[in-house]
Amino acid sequence: MSFIFAAVVVLLFIGIKPQISMRDDYISLKQTHAINGFFIILVFLRHFNQYVELQNPCDKLFLNANELLGQLIVTTFMFYSGYGVVISILKKGKDYLKNIPFQRILKTMVLFDIAILFYVLTNIILHIHQTVPQVLLSFIGWEGVGNSTWYIFAILVMYLITYVSFMASDLFRIKHNDIVKCMIATCLVGAYILVIKRFKDSQYYNTVMCYAMGMWFAVLQKYIDKLMKNNKLYVLALIGCTALFAFAAVFRESNLLINQLYYLVFVAVVVLITMRVRFGNPVLDWCGSTLLGLYILQRLPMLVIQRQFVGMNVYLFFALSLVISLVMTWLYSKYVMSAVNKVFKKKPPVATGG
Repeated sequence: MSFIFAAVVVLLFIGIKPQISMRDDYISLKQTHAINGFFIILVFLRHFNQYVELQNPCDKLFLNANELLGQLIVTTFMFYSGYGVVISILKKGKDYLKNIPFQRILKTMVLFDIAILFYVLTNIILHIHQTVPQVLLSFIGWEGVGNSTWYIFAILVMYLITYVSFMASDLFRIKHNDIVKCMIATCLVGAYILVIKRFKDSQYYNTVMCYAMGMWFAVLQKYIDKLMKNNKLYVLALIGCTALFAFAAVFRESNLLINQLYYLVFVAVVVLITMRVRFGNPVLDWCGSTLLGLYILQRLPMLVIQRQFVGMNVYLFFALSLVISLVMTWLYSKYVMSAVNKVFKKKPPVATGG
């Protein structure tokens, strides 16, 4: 697996274009797809490791890297989501904001729940025990039926927090004050962390503040860009964030605040690097553009192969899991997502008084 991990790292550097001055497209959709594409491949490797026992000495590099990276590999998913939602609100206005429950929350749930049906059906076929409460709660990501859960639950709550925070401005008559809206959202994300940590494992909450960071970045981007166009300030920021990340990495288990700093500064380093280096190639671009499908479906072939082909060679297991995941993701994107997108292009019905 170390060779596969090394190949993925090499893939990241295929097609890179560094430059001295700041890139205008460093947080464009194409660039964020490439970054998320790289990390979703690492997520695939991380999940695959949970279905096999890697005991070969050659696997030590991958195992150490997997342990070191941990939840860092999903931080950009949260950051770019928070950034994207708020940028859309700022550009498209109140109509987009009002449609968040329909276009963001409900649509994401529908796409997720369709995939959940495949897992439930697979469990029935393979005689894997699942309770009725477990199945019902799996549709919101609170429980799992063999699928990944926490990210969907967390992102749905983040979308809801965004909606509540920005809609609250109407209630309190706060106009054109995006700072206050982001402050409300950050407080709600903090409250989410404090509540959820009592009920769920750390992956449910340890990276969600990166979503709030993305919201802040969207609001403050023009000021940040102005500062980072100065090469000296940029170098200082990159060195400072890298040093702060190294500090947080050492003491990340000390307390919750340093743990949160660990994830936030990692995102800052990634964003700073992309300001001067463009990443992207067809493989990363496609993986990033199909992120949701690839994330929620990738465990399905692993689950089936592990149960039905006990003792299979690890590399054959990996190759089959990868190929089947990619084919399923392509079919899911082409047919399921396109159909759901067509349905959700329509505006939600407006309630009328009787």
